[in-house]
Amino acid sequence: MEEISPPRIADLIYISDGIYRKKEVFELEHQLLDALEFRTLPATALQFLNLYATALGLPTGPATKGTPNIYHLAHYLIELGIVGCGNHAPTFAYNFPNSLLALAALDIAFRCFRDTAVSGGLPYEFLSPVTEKLERDNRMLRHAIATLEVLFRTSWGKVQRFQAASSDAERAACKQQWALISKFDLPDFGHVSTQVAPPPPPGTGMGGVAPGGRTT
Repeated sequence: MEEISPPRIADLIYISDGIYRKKEVFELEHQLLDALEFRTLPATALQFLNLYATALGLPTGPATKGTPNIYHLAHYLIELGIVGCGNHAPTFAYNFPNSLLALAALDIAFRCFRDTAVSGGLPYEFLSPVTEKLERDNRMLRHAIATLEVLFRTSWGKVQRFQAASSDAERAACKQQWALISKFDLPDFGHVSTQVAPPPPPGTGMGGVAPGGRTT
């Protein structure tokens, strides 16, 4: 978290009753940052997603011709986990490390795109920096995936109800917390929020996305 309006050096000197000089404040700040190696902000789930995407060779730029892809779907799921959906509070994302939130989103995204070269879930063996940690956090990761899927299905239900609505009142009722869905319905994000269905339960052949961007 960053300070929106940090105090001025003059203010810090004033509240210290002039005990410290401006140069001393700067010197101490330098020592603190040096000791912390400038790691003053935690890595976000999106930063972890970009790291994993690079390791897996996934395209991360704007969607080609509005076609949904794994990266943009995972990005959508991460933000869905942060803001929540429907009656599901946005506290979900804060119960898991950002690294696991990104992995959970990627796992779901891989299973939605069954026509890609990699299928059956996220290929963890390619993620060498976190493989050992996954052995320890496997139960937490499964819980993160299951919880994120609930949010995904809730948002998908909103999309389906909106598309089937026959009146303005019905459509208005579906539009609660609609801003995130609208954002990821843009061409640059491949319309992932409205064109990609949640992954199917085990043993079924439903859900996901087929070539051409139509849900199956």
